[in-house]
Amino acid sequence: GLEFYHNVTEDERYIVYSYASPLSESIAVLMLEDLVEHKRIQLTEDTYSSLGAAFSSDFKQIAYHRYYVNGRCSIRIADFNQKEFKVSSDRELTACGEGSPSSRVAWSPDSTYLIYPTMNAGRQMVLMMKPVNGGAAEQLTTPPPSSFGDYAARFSFDGRKLAFVRGAGSSAQLWLLDLTSRELKMLVNVTGTLPGNVGWSADDRFVIYSSAPTIISKVDIATGTSTVIAYTDHGTQEIQTLRNGQLYASVGNFAHVNIKEVSNQMRAVEGLNKVVFSSNRNENIVESNPIVGGPTAVVSRRSGLPQVWLFYPNGNQKQLTFFEKNVRIRSLVFGPTGEDLIVQLHNEIWLLSRAGDLVKIPTSDNTIISSPAWGSKGDSVYFSESKNGRWQITRYNVKTKVIDTPPYALDREFYLESYDGKYTFWRDAISKRFYINWLATGEVEELPIFLPENQLWNQFKSMSSGIYYAELFDDTYYKLKFYDVKTKKIVEVLEDELLYQSHFSVSADEKRVFILQSVRGDIDIAKLALP
Repeated sequence: GLEFYHNVTEDERYIVYSYASPLSESIAVLMLEDLVEHKRIQLTEDTYSSLGAAFSSDFKQIAYHRYYVNGRCSIRIADFNQKEFKVSSDRELTACGEGSPSSRVAWSPDSTYLIYPTMNAGRQMVLMMKPVNGGAAEQLTTPPPSSFGDYAARFSFDGRKLAFVRGAGSSAQLWLLDLTSRELKMLVNVTGTLPGNVGWSADDRFVIYSSAPTIISKVDIATGTSTVIAYTDHGTQEIQTLRNGQLYASVGNFAHVNIKEVSNQMRAVEGLNKVVFSSNRNENIVESNPIVGGPTAVVSRRSGLPQVWLFYPNGNQKQLTFFEKNVRIRSLVFGPTGEDLIVQLHNEIWLLSRAGDLVKIPTSDNTIISSPAWGSKGDSVYFSESKNGRWQITRYNVKTKVIDTPPYALDREFYLESYDGKYTFWRDAISKRFYINWLATGEVEELPIFLPENQLWNQFKSMSSGIYYAELFDDTYYKLKFYDVKTKKIVEVLEDELLYQSHFSVSADEKRVFILQSVRGDIDIAKLALP
């Protein structure tokens, strides 16, 4: 099963953590263990999820986030009787925003305040500080519009500062808040992974965090300089540090990801449903070739690090990239000729040829890059760029290797051109509405596509027949839908399949769909003595 969101008492006597059994797909309960006497009890019921628990400094209380199946969120405090090794009472401290994803709760060192994330009216996660003994909650952070918000926080040991994690596109940033002056400072961009909780060094000079899936680093809060302190055998996520120099971390993965090929129920009658391109490591991105008979591109870890591979219909395979360190490949897009690919690495965009040549597209510093796409003729690359919290579409000329100025379009979150050159498709960054522009007539049409407000990850595929897209369903899974440009109707593409992630790809003849299959992984809690 999964043991995660752990918290250990400073004397290393007790540990509380969330546990999801192999038989449970979506429910996590709180478990409490006595690390000396090796006793374990379940603290909460399995009719709701209990997440992000933390002990007060005197170990007499446990705060946690209770998430109900209807989306209601509650921050609660349980009284812990150490002598009898049980919880004597459990009460609600405050409600949090409906639909708030799993929170990590943090106590101030004097046990006077709790910090917790909540979903605000703008559907972003913000950090709140609530007095435990009564009083109004105070909002501590205001993330920019381009961010999905702030989701983890940890007090320094002296209680004067707060380190927290801010989501920035598909990457993250580590920030510092001085609780006396309320001064905010960004410490470091984290581009190789999405870290969970962070820790502090015993002298409060450094914040310790997961800088890559198998690397733990520390950042100097005075200089912003990061240094690697440990290489780990397994992926490291949630981190907790103690004053005695011990570090506890969750290790492993929530899931193992395979690529599954299924029949497009709108176009094909055969019941195709099989795992493809599989290895004993994750395959997490697949991109169908727009030319019938062309190779399929896959991001696989079969050689240890994420690499781009080509898989040909005759069974041949070809490794295209040879990265020597861990990279985060966020998207992969074939051009209209089926020869060249766009590869987004962290916050950078590269062009990858069939021969394996990589050319970097020049982008501005201090911006967030998202949704790169080819123009219909293959001579341009479009991508979304957030500058000062405002989205715009930027165009890169492949032949001249120059970024066009001024920006191609303002206040658009993404932009696609159909490869047949018949239409363009985009989303307005302010109204969140979707539009299609028929190039032959110049007609602009608003589309009846509406995505849930809490959907953070979007993917669209423009074809001659219409637009495929993933829509968040039940806060956990996605459904693959299709907007038919002729009938102007929306239909479900895979009525019998739910997507575990938003990523998908459609074959050139539209008869096959590639989706990601998530198999339950394993997460444990490990202990490391820091140097």
